[in-house]
Amino acid sequence: MKKNGKNKLALLLLIPIFIFYAGYFFNYAPGYRPTGFIQYDNISYVAYAKQYIDHPGTGIGYSNPLNDGGNYPAIYFQTQTLLLAILLRTGIDPGLAICIFSILFCFFAIRTAIAVYDELYPGGKHRNKTLVLFIWGGGIISLSCMLLKPFMTTELNFLSSISYFDPEDGWWGLNFGRSLIFGTESYYHFLFFWSFLLLLRKKWLSASMLAFILSFSHPFTGIHLLLLILGWICMEKIIFKNKEIPWWLFASTGLLIFLHLYYYLFYLPSFADHKSVSEQYSVNWNYWHYRSLPAFIPAYILVFSLFIVSLRIQRVKHFFSNSNNRLLLCLAIVSLLLCNHDIFIKPMQPIHFARGYEWTAYFLMGVPAIHYLFSRVSTARIRRPVLYLFMILLLSDNFLWILKYVRTARGNETTISVTQQEIIDVVSLHADNSTLLIGSDPFLMPYCAVYTKGYPWFSHPYTTPYYEKKKDAYTRFIQKNMVDSAWKGRDCILIFNKADSSELKRASQLQFQSITLADTKTFLIVKGMFP
Repeated sequence: MKKNGKNKLALLLLIPIFIFYAGYFFNYAPGYRPTGFIQYDNISYVAYAKQYIDHPGTGIGYSNPLNDGGNYPAIYFQTQTLLLAILLRTGIDPGLAICIFSILFCFFAIRTAIAVYDELYPGGKHRNKTLVLFIWGGGIISLSCMLLKPFMTTELNFLSSISYFDPEDGWWGLNFGRSLIFGTESYYHFLFFWSFLLLLRKKWLSASMLAFILSFSHPFTGIHLLLLILGWICMEKIIFKNKEIPWWLFASTGLLIFLHLYYYLFYLPSFADHKSVSEQYSVNWNYWHYRSLPAFIPAYILVFSLFIVSLRIQRVKHFFSNSNNRLLLCLAIVSLLLCNHDIFIKPMQPIHFARGYEWTAYFLMGVPAIHYLFSRVSTARIRRPVLYLFMILLLSDNFLWILKYVRTARGNETTISVTQQEIIDVVSLHADNSTLLIGSDPFLMPYCAVYTKGYPWFSHPYTTPYYEKKKDAYTRFIQKNMVDSAWKGRDCILIFNKADSSELKRASQLQFQSITLADTKTFLIVKGMFP
């Protein structure tokens, strides 16, 4: 198929993404407005990029904006953060910036996935139908939830309960298409599968360069790709005596793994504030963490079954004679091991390595079974019912999940209330790069890191250094008037929640000279300096 035809197909396959965003922008709770941050973590990603705007001249690195000030070293670098900063420099709204970024790379990721498919199965008869299933196929998690709903203890309604067994309500993205919706994840997928495509085409240097870029884009996806390349080379060289792969690729991949591990596991943790963040997100989130039913069974059972059928159709020996199949198998094995690395080493969010990579490997290895099914039913009387039932079953997870979010009015963490916007406007006028923002609202404080120049005392529970200690310090101040030493001598803006009687009482008993910036129905905003 010509290049333009592939671009048009990629745009058509992007329609579910547009539907999801349309639901977000047009269906929200009264008194709120959509920000563009479709998921809570996306706020932090843009806050990182904003460091380049608020602190120009610091080079290509940036510091954690969820620290309590701007005097920390710029030890971080991620390529997508630099790209987001370029968008922000145009003056575009931060939430809109990450929307544009995400949708753009959704297109690139889908376009790359099409190229991977065409490289593996050129000239396939059932290409377009199979690509629809590839991009938007899933498992039977939603079906499992519907069947088991009568036995659930949850009081969720039907639409809300369809992702009951889906980790983090489906946001971990256990299939290809779902993962793309999660903001910057589309960028990582684009780089990952572009490098994968170059390996298929034997473009070793280009694949290695992309692996380097991805390594400095994301710790999890970066090591995922590097271990895939290293594992595949070892398999090819040692077991199958493949002479096409140069030894320098093995050496360069090993060097990149060394640099990756040094940067993320030794260099960054040598800074105390990052070490605390690293310890906070080193949690054992796995397939079993969320519900009693392990998500990998309903998530992968369809595509894994297709893979097994393909093995029978092709015969095992013929399957392994193809180096492309061996690369896909290696992707499945590496993904499986990383998603369960808590069995071997200290867990660092094992399920973070899912993101549809294992699902994708099973699906692509199972394509011969899909083509066989399409060919068999095309001449039978039951052709359409069987074909439609199969496709509906495979597409049901993502269809129902997107329907759920389109039908659900957004509030709180992904939209801003009128009151919160008023507070942000006030804080933005009175905060500069040295201002400490002290407050406890879990939704307002992250937005302050994006829409103002001030630094929240504590914000995101996993990426705020010393989160629990800082939260406890705030509690001691509210309850006992004990002022943390880090606050003294700082230009501070305090955001009191008037719905909390303890906070309101403390606001009336401040023992330093202050001015009231705003007094709304919900919040009292005070500026001053602790002696």
